[in-house]
Amino acid sequence: LELAIPPFGTFRMDLKRMRQVTLRGRNPGYEREIRRQARRIEAGYFILGQEGEIFASDEAIDQIEDAAPLEALASLLGRIVEDPEDFSRRSANLSEGELADAFGACELAVDFLKERGFEEIEDGDDCFVVFLSEDTSGLSEALREVEARLAAVRRQQAKASSSGNAANPACSESGGEEDDSPA
Repeated sequence: LELAIPPFGTFRMDLKRMRQVTLRGRNPGYEREIRRQARRIEAGYFILGQEGEIFASDEAIDQIEDAAPLEALASLLGRIVEDPEDFSRRSANLSEGELADAFGACELAVDFLKERGFEEIEDGDDCFVVFLSEDTSGLSEALREVEARLAAVRRQQAKASSSGNAANPACSESGGEEDDSPA
């Protein structure tokens, strides 16, 4: 099915294979699987670049509303995509440094990695994610998903800050967790 939606562009929806691709307009050549729970309305959300409250996605990546874990995901996936033959780039210690800060309060980011083939390995107090599969082709699409979500989160944050609305995003340090420390 090929659709032209002015001024957004032209799009091809392959409903048998459940794939969608932008032919002309914003981000030509972008292709991904139709993956949202409400697949019948996916075409409208993809084409218009909108997210809706009624049929919001239940995918782990789409639940993350803080830029820090998304930036860490993009960095990790980018390392692997950049040099897929270097196995040293395929593992990350979630207990130390930048990843500990970014993923520590964001189990959704780890869930997203597991959905894409990473394995979570605990070794004493340390926790690692490791990508062991030889086939890294799906990680390029995962990286595009993360980058698209990061752009959407940044737009939402800019809109919220310009309107003066303070939010507690999912997976942020203040993401709805109670402070139990004594006053």
